[in-house]
Amino acid sequence: LGQVVRANPQGAVEFAKSLVSAEGGPLVDPAAVVEVFMSMSLLRETTAFLLEALKNNLPTEGHLQTKLLEINLLGGMPQVADAILGNEMFSHYNREHVGKLCEQAGLLQRALEHYTDPADVKRVMQHAPQLPPEFVVGFFSRMDQASTLEVLRDMLGRNIRQNLQMVVNVASHYAEQLGADELIRMFEDYRTFEGLFYFLANIVNTSQNPNVHFKYIEAAAKMQQFKEVERVCRDSDVYDPLQVKQFLMEAKLPDPRPLIHVCDRHDFVEEMTQYLYSNQLLKYIEVYCQKVSPQKTPKVVGKLLDLDCNEDFVRNLLNAVIGCPVDELVEEVERRNRLRLLQPWLEARIAQGNTETATHNAMGKIYIQSNRDPVQFLTNNQFYDPRVLGMFCERLDPSLAFVAYKHAGGACDDELIRVTNENGLFRDQARYLVERQDLELWARVLTPREYFPQIEDGEPTGEEQTVGDMVMPTPVAATVEPPHRRALIDQVVQTALPETTNPDEVSTTVRAFMNAELPQELIELLERIVLQGSDFSNNRNLQNLLILTAIRADTEKVMEYVNRLDNFDGPDIARIAVGDDYRLYEEAYNIYTKFAKMADTPEQERTAHNVSAVEVLVDKLQSLERAAIFAERVNVPPVWSKLASAQLEERLVADAIASYIKAEDPSQYTEVIAAAEEADNYDALVPYLRMARRDIKEAQLDTELIYAYAKTQRLAELEEFLSAPNVAKIDAIGERCFDEFMYEAAKLLFTNINNNAKLALCYVKLDQYREAVDAATRANSISTWKAVNAACVKAGEFRLANICGLRIIVQP
Repeated sequence: LGQVVRANPQGAVEFAKSLVSAEGGPLVDPAAVVEVFMSMSLLRETTAFLLEALKNNLPTEGHLQTKLLEINLLGGMPQVADAILGNEMFSHYNREHVGKLCEQAGLLQRALEHYTDPADVKRVMQHAPQLPPEFVVGFFSRMDQASTLEVLRDMLGRNIRQNLQMVVNVASHYAEQLGADELIRMFEDYRTFEGLFYFLANIVNTSQNPNVHFKYIEAAAKMQQFKEVERVCRDSDVYDPLQVKQFLMEAKLPDPRPLIHVCDRHDFVEEMTQYLYSNQLLKYIEVYCQKVSPQKTPKVVGKLLDLDCNEDFVRNLLNAVIGCPVDELVEEVERRNRLRLLQPWLEARIAQGNTETATHNAMGKIYIQSNRDPVQFLTNNQFYDPRVLGMFCERLDPSLAFVAYKHAGGACDDELIRVTNENGLFRDQARYLVERQDLELWARVLTPREYFPQIEDGEPTGEEQTVGDMVMPTPVAATVEPPHRRALIDQVVQTALPETTNPDEVSTTVRAFMNAELPQELIELLERIVLQGSDFSNNRNLQNLLILTAIRADTEKVMEYVNRLDNFDGPDIARIAVGDDYRLYEEAYNIYTKFAKMADTPEQERTAHNVSAVEVLVDKLQSLERAAIFAERVNVPPVWSKLASAQLEERLVADAIASYIKAEDPSQYTEVIAAAEEADNYDALVPYLRMARRDIKEAQLDTELIYAYAKTQRLAELEEFLSAPNVAKIDAIGERCFDEFMYEAAKLLFTNINNNAKLALCYVKLDQYREAVDAATRANSISTWKAVNAACVKAGEFRLANICGLRIIVQP
């Protein structure tokens, strides 16, 4: 090979390639071949040979790969080495050695590709402008964070003007990996706001780091990029508003719009106003209020007043603003005690037909403060908020607060009650409650829950009693009386209710007192209405309620009310009075007698009242003597009947029979007959039975009348009765009279029914033997003949006995 090289270098190359590429393996050592070629300084031939010999890129060939690159880089053919490296043919050579050779040969890009040591990289980066920007940016992807920052800082430190753009590109590309805060710190350390601005401009639109946005605003301001400052301040939601606001105020940019945007978006309106006013930027205040945020004008005005701004400027500002929220404006101005400043502006709005509540609220406050007929305004204005003006008036004049709350028509009832209680306006409260006619509101006042937790608002509790249209609930007492209730009740009784002519108001008030379980106070109220002269003195329900409440709570007054009142439901009230709960018997008796005496009482009702009255006397008072006197006075049959029944129960038989006769009441004839027989008082019974027979046709009545005649020896009346038609059981009563030795009566009875056998025995008992024989003859009975015969023999009437004997012996 050495001989061939001298004669034919190209042929030597081909020969060497064939030896290395033999099928059975290399026939020659490639290193020896390299030595042969290089001994002749055949650089190209050596390169050609090694490219063929090393084409398999084996790890064992690393020294030859290094040799190949080295001879080209040192032999004046760096472009060949560059091509080999560019084709990435080898991967086992000494990279660090080759890198240094590339650097020496001016192949800076290839050198960087082989360096890993930051010192090497920093050295090469001194020539960064000579490198393609894309390569430089891509190169840093292979380095860690610390190394990258170290290199970038070195580039800025060596030649900031030359390397700034390259550093910005790298920093922008790897901002997320390197950390925006670290990169910002790097630029700030080298005091390059330009680099910082361009770097942050590339990432600010996508970054969520507040510091990035703030530093961008700061850098843009330093670079006088005011449009960018305004854009970020207007559009970004990431920056720290307090930090940005403070910076912008200190920076005092020629255009305050960035500051305006920050303060507007983050509610630093007062600080913004103070800044603009202090720097004589009044035009921007007007623009802000008119075009940017008219709704925040109140805060601007408030701050201007704090800064003692000229009032004319404030008025002109307000007149130029459209859409200023009045309620907030009034709050701001009122807080500074400058409310009258708004009067011309408010009056102009109202004159234009403005009905906004806040506007009228403000106008009302001005009228109240200046005492310009506030009552007329509060009473007639339909557009203000009663709650707002009511609270405003409380510290100035509670009576005006009452007028405002009253104007709410019930929406401010709690506030009205509170202000009247706290300021002793109980007369106004009483009038309002009466006019309001709201049972729930009455309940909240008379029985507040903190004192009556067991009572639901407006609802009666416990059992109820009904009289006419009135329902009386069972009372539920409180342990402690609400502190303001007595004063309120006094005003209701003395002033509010006597003044009203509306029956619904009276009815609701009374119902409220009933639901509140205030019987004594209710009596007081009703006495004022009913007894002391009013349009409702003759109201039936109120009179009923007065008496019923007295029955429940003050029984000593019941009789007085019964005597003084005329238009109440007497029977219903009397029934309650005589109940076991109250036992007001005399009062009930007086009610019944009073209603019975009334001229317009129908006869049937009059009778019913008298009967009820006598029932009270006999059943409750148990005074038969008074009952008899009462019956004599009224002389009504049902009354006599009731009296008779009571007398009969007390076994006053004669009196009872007399009363029944006066009542012409035969209905209890069975009991009367039994009582008379028990008392053996047949003299009184006879006229009763005669009376009873007029209405009742019963055998018992006729029979008992015959017996009564017999017992009283009224034989003539008995004989007259027997001669008339009757349904008496004469045979049975005759036997009874015979057994009880009333033979004369028995004789009449047996004669009436032709019972000659019994008649004969009656004659025997009466020693009338001749008549006895005649009766026996008519009877024609052996037993009768025997009895008459024995009696005649015993009496010595032998002739008559002989007649009887002859009748006996002829019988078989």
